[in-house]
Amino acid sequence: MTDFIKTIVQSILALFVVIPTVIVLVIQAVNGNEWATCTLVGMAVAVLAYYGYKVQKQASRARALREIGYIPAVDIENAYKKALNVSSLDIIKKNVCFHISDAGYLPINTNELAAFLEEDKTDLEKYVAEYFDCDDFTFRLMGALHMSRGMASQPFFVTWVDTPEGGHSVLSFYIEGKIKMIEPQSDSIFDVPKEYKLMVIMG
Repeated sequence: MTDFIKTIVQSILALFVVIPTVIVLVIQAVNGNEWATCTLVGMAVAVLAYYGYKVQKQASRARALREIGYIPAVDIENAYKKALNVSSLDIIKKNVCFHISDAGYLPINTNELAAFLEEDKTDLEKYVAEYFDCDDFTFRLMGALHMSRGMASQPFFVTWVDTPEGGHSVLSFYIEGKIKMIEPQSDSIFDVPKEYKLMVIMG
C-alpha cells in the first residue's frame, strides 16, 4: 500500500470513525457515564503507550547505529531543524518535508568531498532559466556524488529553501552535528544563512 493510500485510509478512519466515537464518549462521560470515562482513559493510555514504544524503539535503533560508526537519521533531522529553525508546527502544517531515505549514514569525508568538487564539472554548466536552473544544478551534482558508493553512503541532501529572493535549491550535508550547504553553481561551501527557511530535504 502506498503512502498516499495509507494517508487517505487513515484520514477516512479519523473523520468517520475515531473522531465521532471520541465525541460520543466525551459527551457520555460528561453526563456521568462511568463506562465512557473508563473507555476514554483506556484509549489515552493505549495512545501514550504506543508513542512511548515508538520513541524507545527509535532511540534504541539510533544507539545501535552510533555504536557501529553511523549517523542516525534522527540526529540529522534534528540538526536540520535546529540550523533552519524548523518548529513542530511547521511539521504538523507540512510547511517542511523531510525525506531522509536511510536509517543511518557514514560521516562525511571532507578530503573526498574537496577532491570531488575539484573534479566535477557541474559548476561549469550554463544556467538557463526554467530549463537548467538551480534545481537542475542540484540534481546533477547529487547524481554525480552518487556515482561513488562511498559518497552515496554519506549524508548529502537535495535541499529546497525559501530565501528573501525566492525559492532556491542547493545541496546540503550533515557534518559533526552541523549543517553545511553547497552551491552547485559555484561549488562554494557555506553555513546556513539565518534568512533561509527550509521547505524540503531529500536524499
